[in-house]
Amino acid sequence: MSWYIMVSPPVAEPVTLDDAKAWLRIGTTGEDDLVSSLIAAARNAFETETGIALVTRRLTRYWQQWPDALVQGCLSLTPGPSQALISVTIHDSVGASLDTITDRFRFRGGQLERLASAPLVRIPEGGTLAVTYDAGFGAPGDVPDRFRQALRDMIRHAYSRKEDAASMAGLATPFRAVSL
Repeated sequence: MSWYIMVSPPVAEPVTLDDAKAWLRIGTTGEDDLVSSLIAAARNAFETETGIALVTRRLTRYWQQWPDALVQGCLSLTPGPSQALISVTIHDSVGASLDTITDRFRFRGGQLERLASAPLVRIPEGGTLAVTYDAGFGAPGDVPDRFRQALRDMIRHAYSRKEDAASMAGLATPFRAVSL
């Protein structure tokens, strides 16, 4: 089992308020709060559905045992695209850091590779392996246009139907199998 937490969020949304309002043809400020919430909801729905992090943020992914792919040598970190490895750490059952083993890994092409000479360190019962890394395309302007267009379409869908963010579910499905 694996899970992750966001250590630091994206600095901004990939679609600006002005961009979304222009796309929706809104010329007033009366619905700025609504449109801002739809932007965040669209990004969240897109990222959740596709496993793609749009604007760079720092994440820590946890495992209670060594992932099979890493035992065999190489693991793709998701969500991606992963940009930089920050640390690989073993934690005890209360979350205290026991051993930082970052030097036993190489990071390239979005893959975490265990060095062939590096032995696996035992993860204590109730403890975790924690991999902290940066994921995303970079700044908001670095997000590929096709993804920003998908967000605009998701925002328009929810706005035009005066529905909540739940109405966006499934709209990012075509991007699920996109290779990064």
